[in-house]
Amino acid sequence: MNRLKDERGFSFLEMTFVLAIIGFLMLIGIPNYKAVAEKAQKTSCEANRKLIEAQLENYYLEHHSYLAGTTDEILGKLVDEKYLKDIPDCPVKDGIYTIDITAEPIVVTCDIHADEK
Repeated sequence: MNRLKDERGFSFLEMTFVLAIIGFLMLIGIPNYKAVAEKAQKTSCEANRKLIEAQLENYYLEHHSYLAGTTDEILGKLVDEKYLKDIPDCPVKDGIYTIDITAEPIVVTCDIHADEK
């Protein structure tokens, strides 16, 4: 089999070797990506909960009383009075925040990340 001097390209063995390396890197990378994404969602949810708690305390310091009502009403009042720019959402789809105004100090929990508090 004669090869021409200007023949270009990769052999089947070279392509197989490159694809095997790419597959191996993906095998390692995909689980790590999922773990990092979950950790980022938990951290973001925790930051949202702490923000809500801090703004409730700011409201208390200015008005000498806590807001009463359901979680949605309380968050709506915080937005209306400019304590929050908008109502924070849990980064995980369908995550719902709950505010316990009877606790000392006030506790904000997420139904998905409840064990993180």
